[in-house]
Amino acid sequence: MSWIWLADGSVADADRNPAMNEALRIEWAKTRALGLRNTEEWESKKVHGAETRADLLNDARQCEGHDAYATRQARILRSLALDFELKWVGMAALIAAGRAEVAAVEAEAVAEAAAEAADKGDEDGEEGDGADEGDGEGKDSEEGDGADEGDDKDEGSEEGQPTESSLVVVGHDEQQQLAAT
Repeated sequence: MSWIWLADGSVADADRNPAMNEALRIEWAKTRALGLRNTEEWESKKVHGAETRADLLNDARQCEGHDAYATRQARILRSLALDFELKWVGMAALIAAGRAEVAAVEAEAVAEAAAEAADKGDEDGEEGDGADEGDGEGKDSEEGDGADEGDDKDEGSEEGQPTESSLVVVGHDEQQQLAAT
Protein backbone atom coordinates (compact mmCIF):
# COMPACT_ATOMS: atom_id res chain seq x y z
CA MET A 1 0.00 0.00 0.00
CA SER A 2 1.24 3.46 -0.84
CA TRP A 3 2.39 5.83 1.89
CA ILE A 4 -0.24 8.35 0.84
CA TRP A 5 -2.99 6.30 2.42
CA LEU A 6 -1.13 5.91 5.62
CA ALA A 7 -0.19 9.59 6.09
CA ASP A 8 -1.81 11.61 8.87
CA GLY A 9 -3.78 14.61 7.87
CA SER A 10 -6.39 15.56 5.37
CA VAL A 11 -6.63 17.39 2.06
CA ALA A 12 -7.10 20.61 3.95
CA ASP A 13 -3.74 20.09 5.64
CA ALA A 14 -2.14 19.63 2.22
CA ASP A 15 -3.07 23.17 1.26
CA ARG A 16 -1.15 24.53 4.24
CA ASN A 17 1.88 22.32 3.77
CA PRO A 18 3.56 23.01 0.41
CA ALA A 19 5.95 20.04 0.77
CA MET A 20 3.04 17.70 1.22
CA ASN A 21 1.34 19.25 -1.79
CA GLU A 22 4.42 18.73 -3.89
CA ALA A 23 4.73 15.11 -2.72
CA LEU A 24 1.10 14.45 -3.62
CA ARG A 25 1.55 15.92 -7.10
CA ILE A 26 4.67 13.82 -7.68
CA GLU A 27 2.89 10.68 -6.50
CA TRP A 28 -0.11 11.47 -8.67
CA ALA A 29 2.14 11.97 -11.75
CA LYS A 30 3.95 8.68 -11.08
CA THR A 31 0.67 6.82 -10.66
CA ARG A 32 -0.79 8.40 -13.79
CA ALA A 33 2.34 7.55 -15.83
CA LEU A 34 2.22 3.97 -14.51
CA GLY A 35 -1.49 3.70 -15.42
CA LEU A 36 -0.86 5.04 -18.94
CA ARG A 37 2.09 2.72 -19.38
CA ASN A 38 -0.03 -0.26 -18.22
CA THR A 39 -2.83 0.75 -20.58
CA GLU A 40 -0.38 1.07 -23.48
CA GLU A 41 1.18 -2.28 -22.64
CA TRP A 42 -2.26 -3.90 -22.44
CA GLU A 43 -3.18 -2.50 -25.87
CA SER A 44 0.15 -3.72 -27.23
CA LYS A 45 -0.47 -7.20 -25.81
CA LYS A 46 -3.96 -7.28 -27.34
CA VAL A 47 -2.48 -6.40 -30.75
CA HIS A 48 0.32 -8.93 -30.31
CA GLY A 49 -2.19 -11.57 -29.20
CA ALA A 50 -4.32 -10.93 -32.30
CA GLU A 51 -1.23 -11.16 -34.51
CA THR A 52 -0.16 -14.36 -32.76
CA ARG A 53 -3.63 -15.84 -33.24
CA ALA A 54 -3.56 -14.86 -36.93
CA ASP A 55 -0.07 -16.36 -37.29
CA LEU A 56 -1.19 -19.58 -35.63
CA LEU A 57 -4.25 -19.82 -37.89
CA ASN A 58 -2.06 -19.15 -40.91
CA ASP A 59 0.37 -21.85 -39.76
CA ALA A 60 -2.55 -24.23 -39.32
CA ARG A 61 -3.72 -23.51 -42.88
CA GLN A 62 -0.18 -24.08 -44.15
CA CYS A 63 0.01 -27.36 -42.27
CA GLU A 64 -3.32 -28.37 -43.75
CA GLY A 65 -1.87 -27.47 -47.16
CA HIS A 66 1.24 -29.49 -46.40
CA ASP A 67 -0.93 -32.36 -45.24
CA ALA A 68 -2.97 -32.15 -48.43
CA TYR A 69 0.20 -32.09 -50.51
CA ALA A 70 1.67 -34.99 -48.55
CA THR A 71 -1.59 -36.93 -48.91
CA ARG A 72 -1.57 -36.29 -52.66
CA GLN A 73 2.08 -37.33 -52.97
CA ALA A 74 1.39 -40.48 -50.95
CA ARG A 75 -1.52 -41.32 -53.26
CA ILE A 76 0.69 -40.79 -56.33
CA LEU A 77 3.46 -42.98 -54.89
CA ARG A 78 0.98 -45.74 -53.99
CA SER A 79 -0.36 -45.59 -57.55
CA LEU A 80 3.17 -45.86 -58.96
CA ALA A 81 3.90 -48.83 -56.70
CA LEU A 82 0.73 -50.57 -57.86
CA ASP A 83 1.55 -49.90 -61.53
CA PHE A 84 5.06 -51.25 -60.98
CA GLU A 85 3.71 -54.33 -59.26
CA LEU A 86 1.22 -54.98 -62.06
CA LYS A 87 3.90 -54.61 -64.73
CA TRP A 88 6.41 -56.85 -62.95
CA VAL A 89 4.06 -59.45 -61.48
CA GLY A 90 4.53 -61.85 -64.41
CA MET A 91 8.21 -61.08 -64.91
CA ALA A 92 9.44 -64.16 -63.02
CA ALA A 93 7.38 -66.40 -65.29
CA LEU A 94 8.66 -64.57 -68.39
CA ILE A 95 12.26 -64.91 -67.22
CA ALA A 96 11.76 -68.63 -66.55
CA ALA A 97 10.18 -69.10 -69.99
CA GLY A 98 13.05 -67.20 -71.62
CA ARG A 99 15.63 -69.31 -69.83
CA ALA A 100 13.84 -72.48 -70.85
CA GLU A 101 13.76 -71.30 -74.47
CA VAL A 102 17.47 -70.44 -74.37
CA ALA A 103 18.24 -73.86 -72.87
CA ALA A 104 16.20 -75.52 -75.63
CA VAL A 105 18.04 -73.56 -78.31
CA GLU A 106 21.39 -74.44 -76.72
CA ALA A 107 20.41 -78.11 -76.54
CA GLU A 108 19.35 -78.01 -80.20
CA ALA A 109 22.67 -76.41 -81.14
CA VAL A 110 24.56 -79.09 -79.22
CA ALA A 111 22.52 -81.81 -80.92
CA GLU A 112 23.18 -80.29 -84.36
CA ALA A 113 26.89 -80.06 -83.59
CA ALA A 114 26.91 -83.69 -82.47
CA ALA A 115 25.08 -84.75 -85.64
CA GLU A 116 27.54 -82.82 -87.79
CA ALA A 117 30.47 -84.38 -85.95
CA ALA A 118 28.94 -87.83 -86.40
CA ASP A 119 28.34 -87.19 -90.11
CA LYS A 120 31.93 -86.04 -90.58
CA GLY A 121 33.13 -89.11 -88.74
CA ASP A 122 31.08 -91.32 -91.11
CA GLU A 123 32.38 -89.46 -94.18
CA ASP A 124 35.96 -89.79 -92.98
CA GLY A 125 35.50 -93.53 -92.49
CA GLU A 126 34.17 -94.04 -96.05
CA GLU A 127 36.90 -92.07 -97.83
CA GLY A 128 39.90 -93.79 -96.37
CA ASP A 129 41.49 -95.31 -93.36
CA GLY A 130 41.79 -91.89 -91.65
CA ALA A 131 45.49 -92.28 -90.90
CA ASP A 132 46.52 -89.03 -92.57
CA GLU A 133 43.51 -86.99 -91.54
CA GLY A 134 43.40 -84.93 -88.43
CA ASP A 135 46.89 -85.54 -87.10
CA GLY A 136 47.97 -82.03 -88.09
CA GLU A 137 51.58 -82.99 -88.52
CA GLY A 138 53.60 -82.76 -91.70
CA LYS A 139 50.94 -82.45 -94.38
CA ASP A 140 48.63 -79.54 -95.18
CA SER A 141 44.96 -80.21 -95.80
CA GLU A 142 43.60 -80.01 -99.32
CA GLU A 143 41.51 -76.91 -98.57
CA GLY A 144 44.69 -74.92 -98.09
CA ASP A 145 43.88 -73.26 -94.72
CA GLY A 146 45.89 -75.70 -92.66
CA ALA A 147 43.22 -75.82 -89.93
CA ASP A 148 41.33 -78.89 -88.86
CA GLU A 149 37.60 -78.37 -88.77
CA GLY A 150 36.44 -80.53 -85.94
CA ASP A 151 37.93 -83.69 -87.48
CA ASP A 152 40.09 -84.40 -84.46
CA LYS A 153 38.74 -86.80 -81.92
CA ASP A 154 39.74 -86.51 -78.28
CA GLU A 155 41.51 -89.48 -76.84
CA GLY A 156 39.10 -91.78 -75.12
CA SER A 157 35.99 -90.39 -76.89
CA GLU A 158 33.68 -92.88 -78.45
CA GLU A 159 33.03 -92.97 -82.16
CA GLY A 160 30.22 -90.54 -83.15
CA GLN A 161 30.06 -88.81 -79.74
CA PRO A 162 30.55 -85.02 -79.65
CA THR A 163 33.68 -83.74 -77.99
CA GLU A 164 34.27 -80.44 -76.27
CA SER A 165 35.99 -79.07 -79.38
CA SER A 166 33.00 -79.96 -81.57
CA LEU A 167 30.34 -78.31 -79.38
CA VAL A 168 28.92 -74.96 -80.47
CA VAL A 169 29.09 -72.32 -77.79
CA VAL A 170 26.31 -69.76 -77.98
CA GLY A 171 27.22 -66.37 -76.51
CA HIS A 172 24.94 -63.88 -74.76
CA ASP A 173 24.28 -61.84 -77.93
CA GLU A 174 23.38 -64.96 -79.90
CA GLN A 175 21.06 -66.03 -77.09
CA GLN A 176 19.23 -62.72 -77.31
CA GLN A 177 18.99 -63.00 -81.09
CA LEU A 178 17.72 -66.56 -80.83
CA ALA A 179 15.23 -65.56 -78.15
CA ALA A 180 13.98 -62.73 -80.38
CA THR A 181 13.24 -65.15 -83.23
